[in-house]
Amino acid sequence: MIKTHPKFRVAESFQPHEVRLILNLLGIKWNPNKVSSSGWTLISSPLRIDKHPSFGLNIRKGWFKDHARPDIKGDIITLIQYVKGSNRREAERWALSILNLNQN
Repeated sequence: MIKTHPKFRVAESFQPHEVRLILNLLGIKWNPNKVSSSGWTLISSPLRIDKHPSFGLNIRKGWFKDHARPDIKGDIITLIQYVKGSNRREAERWALSILNLNQN
């Protein structure tokens, strides 16, 4: 049985390089030249057809918010859930394997 890694309890505990690795592996494209000093950028939604970028993404902390659908927001694990169509436990397991974190 997988244990929830403490890293998944607080979004701030993700390192920026870990967030960028996860985004890259999910196929989420963003332009480093369009990131604000606080880490936010607008991209086209990876969850739906989006003619105008309306998906807020913090590439430092892994937070996101779909401005066209205010109910769709959360941390990097929730984003993995949406993109991969998985539940939280599966998303955590995938992230653990990607980041090579020890589950013990």
